[in-house]
Parts: sequence; C-alpha cells; structure tokens
Amino acid sequence: MFQHLKCIKQNYLEHFFDAISYSFMSLKASFYFCIHAIWPDIFIMDGSKQIEKLNEILIKKKHKLNI
Repeated sequence: MFQHLKCIKQNYLEHFFDAISYSFMSLKASFYFCIHAIWPDIFIMDGSKQIEKLNEILIKKKHKLNI
C-alpha cells in the first residue's frame, strides 16, 4: 500500500512512532530556539544539541538501510 514503508522496511506503526518521535524532537529544538531568541542567556546550545541528536539518529537509520 505505502511504497515508502516497503523501502524503509517498516510497518505502519513502526513508521508512525519513529516519525512522531522525530516530530517531538524537532518541536523540542524549536522550543529551545524560540526561548533563546527571547532570552539569549538560556538554552544557549540546547536547540543545536537536539538537532544534532536527531541528525545522528537519522544518519544511523540511513546507513542501516543502505540508502
């Protein structure tokens, strides 16, 4: 049914939970950046660290699938 799921070798629920977790990680980073924009002395590196963490997860997944 979904070609993307075949390519990444996941069922719908596996994909759903992965995608939702990436979304929440992105929202968390966005929150850090927004608060940092208002008050520069807090969350100085937190948004960047969150993006780096998400990037590491996605790179590992990409290598695992040999994409």
